[in-house]
Amino acid sequence: MSLARFLRLGVLVAVLAAAAPSLEAQKSYSRITRDELMSMVRDEGFGSVETRDDKTFTTKMEGYRVAFFILSEGESVQAYSGRTGTKATLASVNSWNRDKRYSRAYIDDDGDPVLELDLDLAGGVTGERIKDFITTVRMSVSMFASEVK
Repeated sequence: MSLARFLRLGVLVAVLAAAAPSLEAQKSYSRITRDELMSMVRDEGFGSVETRDDKTFTTKMEGYRVAFFILSEGESVQAYSGRTGTKATLASVNSWNRDKRYSRAYIDDDGDPVLELDLDLAGGVTGERIKDFITTVRMSVSMFASEVK
C-alpha cells in the first residue's frame, strides 16, 4: 500500500470515528443513578454540582439553581427550579403553561414561581436524549426567568 493511500485511509477512519456517536450516547438507559446523571450534567458544561443525597444534586444553569431528582427507583428524572423575590403572577405562570411544552410551572405555597421538567426513562432512552433533556432544562430555566418575572 502506498503512503498516500495509507494516509487517505487514516483520514477516512478518523473522520468516521469522529462522526460516530459515543458509546455513552448510544447506550440505552431505562434507569439512571445520581452519579450517571451528574456526569452527564458535567459533560454538558455544568461543572459545579452539589450532592444532597443519593438521589438528588443541584447545579447552576444560567445563574439559577436547579435541583435534579432521581425518582421511581431511577426510572425518571425531575428538574426543579424555584425562584424567590419575584413579582410573578398566576397569569404569567398560566401563560407559560399555555405557550410552552415539556415543562410545567406553578406558584408554590410561599407565592414563588417554580418550574419543573420530567424525563421518563420507561422503555429506555439514549444518553443523547438525556443530554437533550439537560439542554431543554437549561433553556427553559433561562426563558422562565425572563418571562415569569
